[in-house]
Amino acid sequence: MTTNNEIQKAVKIVADTPMDKIGFPCYSITKTGRVFSCKRKSKVELKPTDRNGYKAVTLVRRDGKPKTVNIHRLMAIVFLGDRGKGMQVNHINGNKHHNFLSNLEWTTPSQNSRHAIANGLTKPKIGEDSHFSKLNIGQVLLIKKMTEKGLSQRNIAKKFKISQATVSDIKTGKRWAKAIEALRNERPVNTGELK
Repeated sequence: MTTNNEIQKAVKIVADTPMDKIGFPCYSITKTGRVFSCKRKSKVELKPTDRNGYKAVTLVRRDGKPKTVNIHRLMAIVFLGDRGKGMQVNHINGNKHHNFLSNLEWTTPSQNSRHAIANGLTKPKIGEDSHFSKLNIGQVLLIKKMTEKGLSQRNIAKKFKISQATVSDIKTGKRWAKAIEALRNERPVNTGELK
């Protein structure tokens, strides 16, 4: 079991940085992601909680209101400087629990997503899994059948409220490869055909 003396010695070894400049006057943080409260005579290390897979701590702001903050974001703001709205903190090694300063960097949301996909941390959302998708697999198969029957791409595009380029890409297999493959294998897929 760790004693208070051991914790205080560890605190002296790993220098910490006060967080009063970012609105938390009674706290400090180390470059290894340890957060301490300075409210009492001696510093007390805060125990992080899990917040959507990230380590987080609840701190009291200057105005007395509590705020739960992800440790990796605190680290980036304190040590790397605040990069503004919309920027995200990337864990370089992909491990959300490694909040060492050397493992953190500011990135745009798209850079962060590309990093996660490239490192196998998440799968790209394609087809109807993408929130940008206007079509489902059934509709794509129906479009493919309509193009094979010779219906004009322009009319198909109007019917589904998509561009002619999308219809063309579905016809040639540039888009919706999963749906085209399902058609080739003749797997039963509900096309939701319109009557």
